Amino acid sequence: KNFPLGLLPFGTANNISKTLAGGESPEQIIQGWHDENIKKFDVGVIAGLEEPAFFLESFGYGLFPKLMRAMEKQGRNDIEDSKEKLQAALEILYEMVLSAPIKKCRLQIDDIDYSGEFLLIEVMNIRSIGPNLNLASEADPGDGEFDVVLITEKQRKHLAEYIRQKVGGVEVPFDFPLLRAKSLKIFWDGKHIHVDDEYYKLDEPVEVAIQLREGLLEFLVPRQSN
Repeated sequence: KNFPLGLLPFGTANNISKTLAGGESPEQIIQGWHDENIKKFDVGVIAGLEEPAFFLESFGYGLFPKLMRAMEKQGRNDIEDSKEKLQAALEILYEMVLSAPIKKCRLQIDDIDYSGEFLLIEVMNIRSIGPNLNLASEADPGDGEFDVVLITEKQRKHLAEYIRQKVGGVEVPFDFPLLRAKSLKIFWDGKHIHVDDEYYKLDEPVEVAIQLREGLLEFLVPRQSN
């Protein structure tokens, strides 16, 4: 028998909680558990790395692994205040967007070729990533599909402006196109990846295959969020 999980927003970004419960307080979330409202939650399984891996939030290449590495190198992960830490991440990310290189990528999404050169690739299972960037505002982690974000050189300035607005405290829609996917094959010409909130540096570029395991987890959520 599977036992549903209860999740409370006591982290820094709380991206999973924001997808499942919106902006509700811990007290409201706990009260909602009494409704026994169950939300199915898909899981992404990654093959091709040295060790088997899975993700709940997102998996990606490009800007976000570099952001994680920069936060660690600059000691910004030691910032205790969550708002200050998120603001620092946004400011670093903005500077990165302006100068980060694009990378060649061989990419298949559900057996359709989308190969090209990208600033980032993010395979999203929830709505937001990192410092609360809503890259997939309509994502449903229980709908049996990923939301895939691909940013090209032509979209660099647009992405920079989106992040600049966030740095200034202004919330604007992330209006880049998304692709839906159940499976992907990715060969990124680079060694930096992230799996959820963990940064990894590969020994060499490798092809990975990503499959969606539908409804593998269950969460207790407020009724209006299901």
